[in-house]
Amino acid sequence: MEVIAGDRARVTLTDIDWAKGLLEKLAWKNLTKNEQKLLKEFILNPERSLNKGFYDRMDISEGRVHVKVGKPYPICQGYRFDSYPANRYAQEQFVCGYPSVVMEYEGLKCDRKYEVMVSYLQLSRENRYQSLWAGNECVHGPLRLPTFKAQIFSWPIPPETYSDGKLVLKFRHEKGWPRNALVSEVWVYPIL
Repeated sequence: MEVIAGDRARVTLTDIDWAKGLLEKLAWKNLTKNEQKLLKEFILNPERSLNKGFYDRMDISEGRVHVKVGKPYPICQGYRFDSYPANRYAQEQFVCGYPSVVMEYEGLKCDRKYEVMVSYLQLSRENRYQSLWAGNECVHGPLRLPTFKAQIFSWPIPPETYSDGKLVLKFRHEKGWPRNALVSEVWVYPIL
């Protein structure tokens, strides 16, 4: 079922469940006005770039424009995670790489601060830990990817990693099975 969210976006009921969980996780009243505005825009249309940044979804070739190393995850293409219906379709499609998925971005402004936000999910029988690197800087250390319920994480990107306007993100397998890295969605956006 779809509901109209103003005149700008269509949001499915599963997206509303997902957004409600996100709002409960965040302390809405503790966010700045700019953070609230960005979050509202994201909730109304999560599958787009934020703040004139970049967005990659891994289920369609046109959406994977920044992937330099990695291929669609063959087991999951077209597979539905019936166990958790609030996952969005884009969260259940992956690009994987052994031992890493590499993404490259150009056109970042050196005088701005950026964040990276990723959607992680793996099949229930998998036990994968991976890290994320921006250039030679660790963005996050070994993290066990969630199963069943997709999770969205965000981290600041070290400014020295895009001082020339280019950013290389590497999702690196650290331990566990299978021995590859994977990612569903990636947003790179300037902080307001």
